[in-house]
Amino acid sequence: MIVFDRVSVTYDDAPAPTLDTVSFVLPEGELCLVAGPTGSGKSTLLKCINGLVPHFTGGTMAGQAVVDGRSTRTHHPRDLVDVVGYVGNTGNARSTPPHLHFGIYRRGEGPIDPLPFVNGARGPAASSPN
Repeated sequence: MIVFDRVSVTYDDAPAPTLDTVSFVLPEGELCLVAGPTGSGKSTLLKCINGLVPHFTGGTMAGQAVVDGRSTRTHHPRDLVDVVGYVGNTGNARSTPPHLHFGIYRRGEGPIDPLPFVNGARGPAASSPN
């Protein structure tokens, strides 16, 4: 489950918040599309979910973002990798697998093949497209 409680993000030198008091609850297993025009805060919202905001982006975050019971204020991105994946905005992505920016890790096991997750499978993929 992802819970946003009055989340606001203001970047340094910005005239206004990029996110302004955003609140929602996204139950586990739900599919959600984040859409909007350039500069509307889509990437900032997603970076709040994976912990890049507030830990690496600069600026100020107010409110609370909680993912799987973990506050992104007190949990760094490395502490959320078992529940959050992130495909960045490359602008030229035609397919997901070659554009994964962060490997999928299991604690203590190192990186694992992301293809089963991209395909929605639970186990190793039967074959990989080349």
